[in-house]
Amino acid sequence: MHIVLGGAMLVGSAGCLFCVAFQRCDSVTTRVARCVAMAVMLATMVEMSIGFWVVPQLLWCVILLLLIPLPFLGAHRPYGSMEVQRALSIVAMFALLVIAGPGLRSAPALAPSGHAHGLAAGVAGGWITGNWTLGVGLILFLAFSLAIAAGLFRVSVSQPPVGRPPRQRNGHLGDRVEAASSAFAIAAMAVMVL
Repeated sequence: MHIVLGGAMLVGSAGCLFCVAFQRCDSVTTRVARCVAMAVMLATMVEMSIGFWVVPQLLWCVILLLLIPLPFLGAHRPYGSMEVQRALSIVAMFALLVIAGPGLRSAPALAPSGHAHGLAAGVAGGWITGNWTLGVGLILFLAFSLAIAAGLFRVSVSQPPVGRPPRQRNGHLGDRVEAASSAFAIAAMAVMVL
């Protein structure tokens, strides 16, 4: 089961990176910032799949925390829902790593239910409260991502010619695939961790 979920995480994360890498952007800064964020998420998922042997899990948490503003770098204001979705996917991955804690190395399948473990074990409210909060947040994130994938939100603002107001576009195919891939990867990671 661990191998199947690890493969599902990697496929979803690689799909996000592929969509971001070949997406049309207004600037090189925007493209590089998005690609770096998605590449680090993919590397984190690879490391999680093999059990955090190369880089410690706490360091991955710190790196992900520092990457949260990266999807907004170079984006035009007002931000589209894809920038928000990319940042929320980084937050969701960070939260899953904090809840999972170092128990992933020794028992990749799952820790016994009801026992506090991981980096969140000492947090006020305990492990169960953290899981409930994380569960609600993940459900909202997955619903938001799937709504983007279905084309229910305006995903980005295109840069207009001089003198015209910005035009918003609904769900470019690459944005929809990226949102669905991100939801798939985070859902697989949540099943693996929780």
